[in-house]
Amino acid sequence: MLKTRLLLFAILLLFGRLQAQQPTGSGAGSSANITFVVRNESTGFAVPGAVVQVTAPNGKTSKLTTAANGKLLFTAVNGKYLFTITANGYDPIETYFASGEETNIEANINLDPVGNNAPPVSEQQLRTNVNQAIISGYVRDAAANQPLAGVQASAGGKTVITDSKGFFSIQLSAASTIADGAVPEKATIRFTKAGYAPHSIQNFYLIPDTYTLKVAMSPANNVRAQQVTEETEIQEHGLFDRKETDEQLRYNETAEPQARVEGIMAITVPASIRVGTHCSCTSCSSVQVMSLEKYVQTGLNDEWIASWGAASLRAGAVAYRSYGAYYVKHPVKSNFDIAATTCNQVWDGDGSSSCTSAANATAKVVLIKSGAIYRAEYSAENNNAGCGNGYSGTRTTWPCIKDERCAGRATSGHGRGMCQWGSSFWARDKTYTWILNHYYQPGGVSIQTPASVATTTEFEEKEGSASDDRTTDANGALKVTPNPVTGSSVTIEYKLDVVSQPASIVVTNNYGNVVQQRSVILQQGVNRLTIPTGGFKTGIYNITIRLSATGKSKSSKLIVVK
Repeated sequence: MLKTRLLLFAILLLFGRLQAQQPTGSGAGSSANITFVVRNESTGFAVPGAVVQVTAPNGKTSKLTTAANGKLLFTAVNGKYLFTITANGYDPIETYFASGEETNIEANINLDPVGNNAPPVSEQQLRTNVNQAIISGYVRDAAANQPLAGVQASAGGKTVITDSKGFFSIQLSAASTIADGAVPEKATIRFTKAGYAPHSIQNFYLIPDTYTLKVAMSPANNVRAQQVTEETEIQEHGLFDRKETDEQLRYNETAEPQARVEGIMAITVPASIRVGTHCSCTSCSSVQVMSLEKYVQTGLNDEWIASWGAASLRAGAVAYRSYGAYYVKHPVKSNFDIAATTCNQVWDGDGSSSCTSAANATAKVVLIKSGAIYRAEYSAENNNAGCGNGYSGTRTTWPCIKDERCAGRATSGHGRGMCQWGSSFWARDKTYTWILNHYYQPGGVSIQTPASVATTTEFEEKEGSASDDRTTDANGALKVTPNPVTGSSVTIEYKLDVVSQPASIVVTNNYGNVVQQRSVILQQGVNRLTIPTGGFKTGIYNITIRLSATGKSKSSKLIVVK
């Protein structure tokens, strides 16, 4: 009996030592419970039956399907997992999460309905409401992620009721112009319904435009609802709410630019981004995953003033996109790229029509420096920050730039990069590319414009222009078959309307990394070429053909399923 007890004691002691040797927070013994919630990006409603394909660190794949409420649970163990999310009628999206830092991850996946990139209303309609903030949106049950009818939405003394689709719309008065240094009026939007915890959105700035909100109300018997008398969202705006300490935190990183990949298509723009939400500065408890373009469309109004001129908003869209794309390459934490706060770049996801238009007009345009996407610096007012009155810049960390339209204004920010108020003044008669070059070119930063986006004349780009800054290549579309591909190769078909010439074929993954590149000679007429895919992991890729002589290109998405 004594021998048995001694043996048992030895086993327990050995087990304890083995447990003590396991690393804490990372390594072999760590795991992360991931709650996926797949939603329609436009409404916030559940996407049931969405397929989440998982690629484990060892390369093995599996598939999961979302329930009626758009949810599914997954446990990540020992490393980084790649997830490809697809659903009928939606653009696919690819992301990743890793075990190690967090034990629980709330991952909200926002799928774009196919072809849904247009703003809710036209700019012409907006001009008829220059003194109004039109606040529209969708209310859902937070547990079921389904439309919630009969909700009372109140703001500014007005009340409306959501319809069967959970939709509401309130029109509030808003000043058509914001005086220099002034802060717009704010509103609180409150949502109530019997059986649900009241929900309010506070600090909503009343700036003329049309906004789209997505609101989740918790059932009263939900544990989350029992802990509070009212659920509250407090919105921030980077231009009005960013503190000096936030500015310092925003730019205190010293990450080196990623190494330049020589050759054509050296710098690719990421397709998706992981946005940390419910944050304290850069510590966040949940993540929103969306396309990078949707991030710009729905977040630009949280850093820029939506009623500013089109050229200002377009310049802002490029800076906002570049800042976000930089952090996809240099994530703040392992499980989210950027925090949706004044410590990084504010994103509330409410979206506005004019900012959506600006994002669409500049799609995929980014700022680059030293062969990498530039972390675009900007601040409210850069005048007299070190270079004297009528000049932006600091003289030490950013070149002095003559900026006479900002003369006499008090400095508000770090003085580097683009002056936001200055962009609004120059937008009276300048193009967005002029504004970007004015503020960034002296600092060695340039604009990378995709081949499908043309440089417009100043007349075309002035506010009110119908131009979206795009041109179409004369050559035929790039076709890829089969797509999705499960085998070892795909065939690409490309029509060349001119005489034979050299070109490059570049394949990049969803994070913008080049996975395959080769040079070819295209002949006049239809060219059919084979791309080996046997070594590709499950995921979303981009195939691009670029003509060496003109730089014009065609691209197509490829989905690989193994």
